[in-house]
This record gives sequence, structure tokens and C-alpha cells, in this order.
Amino acid sequence: MGNSTAAAIALVFTMLYGLGFLAFDSPPTFYVIGGALLVAAAWVAVGTLRNRSRTETE
Repeated sequence: MGNSTAAAIALVFTMLYGLGFLAFDSPPTFYVIGGALLVAAAWVAVGTLRNRSRTETE
């Protein structure tokens, strides 16, 4: 999986997480915390893949 694919997946997670707030009048705590952790983990994975590909090409 390339950097652009991982970034696209992380972007989709981020957008769906944000749109998910429209489904709730008052979002439950598990959605807020769990979704934020999922989005953060997705973007950390993108950064890790990017750093790994940089070190392999050097």
C-alpha cells in the first residue's frame, strides 16, 4: 500500500467521523473518544509509512 492510498483511507475515516456527528443530537462519549482515537491512529500510520519510505530510498 502506497502513501497516497493510506492517506486516502485516513481522509475517508476523518470525513466519516466528522459526518457521524450529524447523526447525534448529543454524541455519546464512546463515539467521540473512539472515533478520535481511530482517526489519530490512521494519520499516525500515514506518517509512519511516509517515514519508512523515505528511509528506504536513502
